[in-house]
Amino acid sequence: MAQADLNERAKNLTKENIVKIDTEINLTDDEKATYPDFSNAYYLEHFTIVQKYKTDNPELFKEKVIENNNIFIAKLKKAYGNKRANEILKARRSK
Repeated sequence: MAQADLNERAKNLTKENIVKIDTEINLTDDEKATYPDFSNAYYLEHFTIVQKYKTDNPELFKEKVIENNNIFIAKLKKAYGNKRANEILKARRSK
């Protein structure tokens, strides 16, 4: 996939996440402004990991996905605090 397509895909997934999270816990204006930076970076890294490792090295793929998830969570916790970050993550996973 071209980088522009990946960027667009990351932005679309982030927009979907914001809508889903906001319906669950009502994000503040500040959270709505800053969350896309964290989410877009997370998705772009995830897409890169998939392209590089998924078929060639499944074990490293799993490690890299976990590492990327942990980085994303750490950034949210640093920006919003543990409690609010956990609320956001829980709302993000809801159906």
